[in-house]
Amino acid sequence: MSNIAQATAGERRAAHRARKEPLAPRLASAAAWLLCIVVIVGGAIFFAPRIPVDWLQDVVGAAGLALSAATLWFAVGCFLCVVVAIVSWRSRKVWRLAAGVIAAALALTVVLVPWLTAWRTASAHGSTVSVFSFSDQGPHRSPTRTTTFATIDGQALDLDVYRPTQPAAGAPAIVFVHGGGFVNGNRGESNSWFSWLATQGVTVFSIDYRLAPPARWQQATGDVKCALGWVRAHAGEFGIASSNISVAGDSAGGNLALMAAYTVGDAQFPPTCEVPEAPVRSVIALYPITNLPAALDDTRTPYAIRTMLDRYTGGRIAQQRDRYLAASPTEHVAPGLPPTLLVQGGSDHLVPANQTTRLATALNAAGVPVQTYELPWVDHGFLSRWGDWGSQLLRPQLSKFVQQYLTAAS
Repeated sequence: MSNIAQATAGERRAAHRARKEPLAPRLASAAAWLLCIVVIVGGAIFFAPRIPVDWLQDVVGAAGLALSAATLWFAVGCFLCVVVAIVSWRSRKVWRLAAGVIAAALALTVVLVPWLTAWRTASAHGSTVSVFSFSDQGPHRSPTRTTTFATIDGQALDLDVYRPTQPAAGAPAIVFVHGGGFVNGNRGESNSWFSWLATQGVTVFSIDYRLAPPARWQQATGDVKCALGWVRAHAGEFGIASSNISVAGDSAGGNLALMAAYTVGDAQFPPTCEVPEAPVRSVIALYPITNLPAALDDTRTPYAIRTMLDRYTGGRIAQQRDRYLAASPTEHVAPGLPPTLLVQGGSDHLVPANQTTRLATALNAAGVPVQTYELPWVDHGFLSRWGDWGSQLLRPQLSKFVQQYLTAAS
């Protein structure tokens, strides 16, 4: 009896080995499962709300930032997951079929929701967006000129000039301050936008400023004021009107643009070189940090924000709260400030959207002309992606603001 049982067990093992799939189909099955899992996890991250656990929110926030630049790749994922679902249905792999259907539906949602929302937003403002423009790199041209506007503590601060091809006399100018969390970045990051603004008749000066560490919470704003003073002093050389100079910036640069515009004459934030101060014509801030203490509480990348602000201010908020407040544009709002355009992504993982809302509310209360433009489902740093939904939505609105406050004043 024992021999018969052993023989039967051996036959079962032999039959199982005979039925075992070859290597290639097994690898294909594993790849299909991996694809479905990656797409499902990516979709969950894309739509995830804020998580009250800092370390987990940091992981999800960083992944969300990365995914925001690759939403159209979910279209490829959707197609592949549909293929997985069809093959699984034909081979009666029920669980893999379910995973393929769920992943395909989620990937399609990640693609369609931002696009449809962008299309509706554009239509409401009389403009358009195109899926075929999503991968566009935008115009690119070399600076008309590069020069040093100041040397401070042995560090040369340069600026790049982008002039219109046929500049009009007394043309408007924008001094642009790059982003990078106060600790990195460079003045050439948004070349496509500078080239485009030049086609709008605006001369752009993209500037350096000193980065942290060490703490630059005063000096960085002072460097921007130094650049503004230099541009004003050399207005005739570049054919611009000294009374029609605006300041703009993105992310950390947006904070510095606001600070430079809102603290004219403030002894705590003097220019870092020998130039007179004067009000700017207008200020444009893209996804800026407007209140440093609040940003720590509301961000979806708490470690990243905390590290940047620690380096910028020279310490944690518990030790340097006065600096955190002093470096917040919301603390400098007063009647008579220049017209302000605030642009914010509605799904910003780094700088929460309520940072812009907070400043806009204060400006309205003070009677300062302010325009706000929140871009739904758009994440931080879209300025670096010319074809991104955020960039496509921004261009018509930025053009209107330029026409209203810069070109019309020429």
